[in-house]
Amino acid sequence: MTKCQIQFELSRPVDDAAAAAIARLHSVYGIASARLSPRLDVLTVEYDATRMNDVQAERTLAGLGISARRK
Repeated sequence: MTKCQIQFELSRPVDDAAAAAIARLHSVYGIASARLSPRLDVLTVEYDATRMNDVQAERTLAGLGISARRK
């Protein structure tokens, strides 16, 4: 397994819907972890590079309704 990290700046404050979407990231095949910064404005996603790439990770966030852009 080759783990890679990518950071995303969240476009809007974390609300209940965003928190639920971030929690669902953990069940996505290839996503190893997802962590919010203490200020709740940056999401760090760790993924398995043998399962997905950075573009797919970004699309996964969008597909779950998480509004963010790569930092």
